[in-house]
Order: sequence, then structure tokens, then C-alpha cells
Amino acid sequence: MAFAGLLILAGAAGFFCFPYLIIKYGKKSLYAIVPYLMLASVCSAANLELLSTAVTPLIFGVIGGFTFLKKKNSQFFIITVSLLLACVNVFQYHYSVDVLKYDLYTELKNTAEQFISGQKITDEQKVEAVENMKVMLVLYKDNVYFFIFAAALIFSLFTLALYRLIYIFVLPKDTRIAGIEKYQLNEYFIFLFIVLLAGAAFIKQDMNVAGFDTEKITLAVRNGLLIVSLLYFLQAIGIFKFFLIKLRVPVLVLPLSIITLFAMGKTVIVFVSIMLAGVGLLDLWADFRKLNVKTGDNPADN
Repeated sequence: MAFAGLLILAGAAGFFCFPYLIIKYGKKSLYAIVPYLMLASVCSAANLELLSTAVTPLIFGVIGGFTFLKKKNSQFFIITVSLLLACVNVFQYHYSVDVLKYDLYTELKNTAEQFISGQKITDEQKVEAVENMKVMLVLYKDNVYFFIFAAALIFSLFTLALYRLIYIFVLPKDTRIAGIEKYQLNEYFIFLFIVLLAGAAFIKQDMNVAGFDTEKITLAVRNGLLIVSLLYFLQAIGIFKFFLIKLRVPVLVLPLSIITLFAMGKTVIVFVSIMLAGVGLLDLWADFRKLNVKTGDNPADN
């Protein structure tokens, strides 16, 4: 427990300080990073349940510092951090479920039922809430990797915004990076989307293919397609923010719009999310923000 408490304190310090140390001191920042890495390794080896707690500050701090130092774009930080953090949490998930035999879904179900039973609502509303909760648990179980990645992505977005807010006061202008208003996936990303979409369309769970576990394949394809669609959804959000800034509309409109979307029910959420992911995908050809226009491409520049 003492190790765990020390690890949390060191992790909190590293989360905020590692980016600054990397930008300010470059390779000399290893004098602070390596001791933390050693502490994290010892704690994780002694108790693998601490792996996520140990590694998360290191991922955010080091990738954050490298992003600002090398003037990388926002999607470099978001995607790199999300993938690394998701890999750690997927390992943690399988360790808990497969090794420790922790029944995650039963625990979630019991916790949700206890919460619902304690609410001051009618019995009919409680029954409806329990049924909705069961549907959500099945949805989570079938798409657990997507939800793990989505949580990591949301965490990375908040952290990027926090880093930009904090370091705007301590970093020179030439080390600052733009936010998601300049987020744009590489054009070759579309091929991964096409492959996953084709796999989701043609590979079925009940198919009998010698040497292949089609159930696991469909699980991987479905989760992969959802993850890629989420990244294109984020690109549409970036387009929205870009035009809010261009039109000098308060950027606070963006989070308020997202909150409003999630308050409008499952049907609206699914429909609008698909539409926004389509806008993000269409940006590959339309280039709504003209981020790929180079000087000289426009005759007016000459």
C-alpha cells in the first residue's frame, strides 16, 4: 500500500511535470523519468493491478512533452496516447477477467441495481431502468475494446486541452500546438476503414471457416470499425470547432452541443454520430478547412 500511495503521488507529479521537463531540458529530463519508470516497474511487478495507475502518467507526460518539443500536431498526441493507454487497459481487463477470474459484468450489474434501487422513483421506472442497464451491459460486453479505446480517447482530449492551457503560460510561442480544430487523419487511413467495413459486411459469426474463429474475427472487426468511425467522428468535431473559431463564435458552444446531443436519446445519438463520422470521412476529399492547400496552389497567391 505504501508503494501504491508513493506511486500515485509520483504519477501525479509526473503527469504535470514531465512535459515541461522534456521541453525545457531535453535528454536531461531522463534523470526524473527513469526513477519514476523504475518505481512503476517495481510496483507493477509486485501487483499487476497497479499497471494502469503506474503507466498512465508516463504515457501522458512523455508523449505530451515529445508532442510540444517536436511541434507535433494534435492527432499525433490524441491517437498515440489513446492507442497506448487502450493497450494497457485491454491487458488490465484480460488480466482481471481471465487470470484473476473477476466477474466484471456481475459486479457492474449489482452496482447498477443497487444504485437504481436507492433512487426515489416508481417501481415501474426502476424496472425500466434495470432493463436499460442490462441492454447497456450487453452492448459493453460485445464492444468492450471500443469502449476502452473511447474512454482513452476522451481522457487524451481532456489532457491535451489541460496541457495547452497550463503550458501556454510557461512555454514560448514556437512550442505551442493547435487543438482539434486542426485534427485531420492521414488520407491512407481510409483504406483501414474500407477493409474493416468490408469485413463487417461479409464476415458473420455463424460462418464455418476452417482454421478461423469467426466469432473472434467479427468481434475484432466490429470493434475496429467502431474505433475508426470514432476517429472520423472526432475529425467532424474538429471541423465544427474550426468554423466556430473562424466565425468568432464562443468555443463553449461545442461542448454544450455535445452535451445536448447525448441528452436527446439513443436514436438521435446514433443518427447524428453516423452523420458526423460521414462528415469526417468526407473531409478526406472536401478538405473543408483547406488544411492541405499549399502556397502556390491558389493563383491569388502568385
